[in-house]
Amino acid sequence: MKRYLLFGNSTPYYGGGWNDFVGSFNTIDEAKGKAATLVKDYTGWYHIIDLEILERVAWGNGEIR
Repeated sequence: MKRYLLFGNSTPYYGGGWNDFVGSFNTIDEAKGKAATLVKDYTGWYHIIDLEILERVAWGNGEIR
């Protein structure tokens, strides 16, 4: 199982729960790379969840942190 889950959207609107699931990734850098495609026009948002510690480890609107 991959460690990081990415939720987000390229628009400022939430689909809700699993409707916002984008994918799972082995590294946080891979997840952030995909998140960058969601926020490239400063309209999207993302949350990255670490399944090992069960916490949100990165998030943003219109930028990658």
